[in-house]
Amino acid sequence: MSADGPVLFAYDGSDGAQRAIAEGAARLAARDGIVVSVWRSHERSAGLGRLAVPDSITREAIARLDAEAEAEAASIAAEGVELLTAAGWAAEAATRRTVTNVWAAVLAVGRDHDAQTIVVGSRGLSGLKSAVMGSVSSGLLQHSEVPVLLVR
Repeated sequence: MSADGPVLFAYDGSDGAQRAIAEGAARLAARDGIVVSVWRSHERSAGLGRLAVPDSITREAIARLDAEAEAEAASIAAEGVELLTAAGWAAEAATRRTVTNVWAAVLAVGRDHDAQTIVVGSRGLSGLKSAVMGSVSSGLLQHSEVPVLLVR
């Protein structure tokens, strides 16, 4: 990675994330990029199923579902890398597991790679949807220690 540190692109395959890569690549000086796709573990959603099913079966099912989610995230991140390299950047893919906040996982990847900037798209959630679902862009804007480029 460059001495300036890479730019971290949060990417989920959505139209907004595709625009964020295109705009971020065009507006920032080309350098190394990391494209991260965060996947949610099914560990937390197993919830009440653990009461009805033996723990060993639940663990196996969660592990299988998590492996599928991680593989999908790797495919999504690879798609983002293709977009970024087509824009003239050197890029690599990363995935990160979370059971809670996607934005926190993105920040963790940024810290791991010493990212100097984070680029993220906005889905334009309404105030209520954002409050219920959480907003990755809002979380990044509120908690990041490095600049965040929010592409609407």
